[in-house]
This record gives sequence, C-alpha cells and structure tokens, in this order.
Amino acid sequence: DDHGGGSMHVRDVYLAAGFDYVSAAVNEEGGACFVDLNYWPNEAASLGKFDVVTNFGTTEHVANQASAFATVHHLLRPGGVAIHHVPMVHYLNHALVNLTPRFLLGLAGLNDYTILSTYVQSHCIDQALDFHYGPDLLFMPGVREMLIDSTLATMAFIVIRKNSDLAFIPPIDVGPDLERFRRLLERGMQHYNPGISQ
Repeated sequence: DDHGGGSMHVRDVYLAAGFDYVSAAVNEEGGACFVDLNYWPNEAASLGKFDVVTNFGTTEHVANQASAFATVHHLLRPGGVAIHHVPMVHYLNHALVNLTPRFLLGLAGLNDYTILSTYVQSHCIDQALDFHYGPDLLFMPGVREMLIDSTLATMAFIVIRKNSDLAFIPPIDVGPDLERFRRLLERGMQHYNPGISQ
C-alpha cells in the first residue's frame, strides 16, 4: 500500500529501490511508453539498452511472439537479464498464446542466452474461473468436455542472461531438416535484425 491506503505500481517499487525504470505497453497504463510488440522494429528501438527486462504478463497478449521476444532481445544489453513469467497450460481465455518448454528452450539456445532459473507455478482452475473462462470459449465443440477434465493452470517462470549481442533468432520447430532450418534462420535474421550483419 502507498501512504494513502491504495495499491502501489511496480514502477514505484523499482524507483524506490534506486533503479531507473521504463515501462512499455500498448495501453500506456502507469506512465508506460506506447510500444506495439506485434512488430519489430517498433517504438522500443529508441528506448536504449537495459540491464533487466521483465515480462510479467505481457507477451502472451501479443499474436506475434517472434516480434515480442525480438523486442526483449534488442532491449537487453549483453550480460543483461530477462525475467519472463508466461502462461503454459490452460490459460484458455486469458491470453492469445500459451508458450511451451520447447519454445523457451529454443529461444535460449538460438540466442546465446544462459538459463539462470526456471520453475512452473500451477493453481486449480476452479479458483479463478472468471480469469480463465468465459462464454466466448464455448463456441468450439469439445471445449466444455475438456474443461471438465482439467484441473490446473500453469505459468512458467524463466530467468535468462543474454551473453552476447548476436542477432535475434526466433524459435522454430522444423525437426531434423537442416537445410530448411538454415533458410528459415537466414530469413528470420534479416527480418528481426535490420541493419545487423552476421
């Protein structure tokens, strides 16, 4: 609580601890700079480089995950740390995207990140029905039956360190076809790293 009995914004916590703080979001709440994470490059390109970038419930609301994570990558200076807290399982009506361990591992492996810490956090779905569900979910046949058998919603927490200023490479799941992977890799590097040659 602040001195008036209301809630404190995370910005106030960081500033009180002596950190410089910049927030970026499309809704501009809490003094955030407007940034559309569906595109890279985007407005964040002019914000500079940071030691810490947090993603506490942002990227799952963005359709273009490659651009959202490219933004995080380009905001971090080498040696900087990104802290992600993202949905993995049964956040069906809260977000656009639920990430997988394979996505997160690919993100780290392709971008020279060191995984410093990970864990998953689950809670019973019935404790947050309004958060996870709504009538708009039921337009899909079989969803009601699936929900009856489901019990847990799970978030992933991952802390990664960016080791170098290599170009961003979006995760991709193409199996053992190395030639296809190489072509996609080159295309992704050109798209998400304009002006950077490797």
